[in-house]
Amino acid sequence: MKFKTTPFDHQLEGLELSWKEEAYALLMEMGLGKTWVAINTLARLMEAGEISRALIIAPKGVYRNWELFEIPQHWPDDVPVQVLSWKGSTDRSFENAWPRFMKSTRSVFLVNVDALLSPSCLRRVAEYLKAAPSAVVIDESTIIKSKDAKRTKVAAELGKLAKYRRIMTGSPVTNSPLDLFGQMLFLRPKSWPWGNFFSFRSRYAVMKDFKYGPRSFKKITGYQRIDELQQILASCSYRKTKAECLNLPDKIFVTRYVELSPEQSDLYKQLASSFYVEMAEADKAISMTTVLTRIVRLQQVVCGHVATDDGTISHVPHQRIQAVLDVLDESSGQVIIWAHFRHSLKELSEALKKAYGDDSVVEYWGDTSEEDRQKAVEYFKAGKARVFLANQAVAGRGLTLTQASLVIYYSNSYNLEQRVQSEDRAHRLGQKKAVTYVDLVSPDTVDEKILKALKLKQNIADQVLGDELKDWFKI
Repeated sequence: MKFKTTPFDHQLEGLELSWKEEAYALLMEMGLGKTWVAINTLARLMEAGEISRALIIAPKGVYRNWELFEIPQHWPDDVPVQVLSWKGSTDRSFENAWPRFMKSTRSVFLVNVDALLSPSCLRRVAEYLKAAPSAVVIDESTIIKSKDAKRTKVAAELGKLAKYRRIMTGSPVTNSPLDLFGQMLFLRPKSWPWGNFFSFRSRYAVMKDFKYGPRSFKKITGYQRIDELQQILASCSYRKTKAECLNLPDKIFVTRYVELSPEQSDLYKQLASSFYVEMAEADKAISMTTVLTRIVRLQQVVCGHVATDDGTISHVPHQRIQAVLDVLDESSGQVIIWAHFRHSLKELSEALKKAYGDDSVVEYWGDTSEEDRQKAVEYFKAGKARVFLANQAVAGRGLTLTQASLVIYYSNSYNLEQRVQSEDRAHRLGQKKAVTYVDLVSPDTVDEKILKALKLKQNIADQVLGDELKDWFKI
């Protein structure tokens, strides 16, 4: 089998160590290319005749990335494969494709984890796995860390139907060592002796009895035998951090796709359609300010709010904050999050503090006083806060924030200089790691066009009045 893309040394090492193992965890920090390892593992197993089918389970914003980019980019050309994504039992194109797909000699079925709660999806997945030797891969496996979540139990049952099982995550333990149980219940490696959560908890958690009025209950006060737990995990996993990889580029760019909610999609189409008609009727007699204002309006919808002409802000249901929480659950260490809009910054701050505690976030944007800005920088540099939440226009210059090696762009400014400057807050003298930049992007929206322009080092304000102006508002 010939690789379609040349691997880094650590990717090749991970593949060679793991591909024959029935149950294995790829514990590689974000940006290290664990998807490449998983894809080439599946291709090699198919080429060896060990499996003919593979099920990929991933969060909503991730499974589309496998379909559109990862598999086309990395799947070896000499191992032909059919790929199909779950689109719902009422989707006619999916229903028409399913019979042919089930007859494929080699195939990959992509499913977002929430769809597994649908009986119709679960029925198709079980049918798929039972029909031939298969492998199941769970990307961002912390999505099954909760022992009580229905999707954790479903994943564990699906794992029993597969000959090979893989989990992928940057950090399998996000809150406590007990996060491992659900992931290992799916994986079922030979080294894992615990089939019962309460036995597992009593082994590794320190429990004490507490009384509250007439009630008594047990509470976890600490953890024990962590070295033993680490040894068990090490026997069935490949762990790699950016600090250990010597041949990495100094900047790693990752795109995380976030689907629009139905409400966002409807509003976006309505606005884009009206803007397109406006551009067409105006032809070239339209100001740059007007065009940029229209782009910003569409970008606001993508970020989960809409501003009326009188300045009133209305919330639009969206999944972008959940995408941030998923990224943070998959990573460790300190993080910079950039957001373009004031509403987004407020919404993010509230959600992050609710998830990780009030002390986990410091803020640096227009509403932050000079005194609080200085405190924010000091707290972050001292390691007292995990997240530095900021606006590119306000905090994008002058600061040195090399404590972070992960940078999330919740939304991008269309200003090229702000992008370049904000990237450099973490990537500058004193940074000892490669820096990973994660851009949240909603497919088929201005998000894609803005990011493409920035990656090409194009200032959007200079190019939107060209011949392709109308393309910005096509739907």
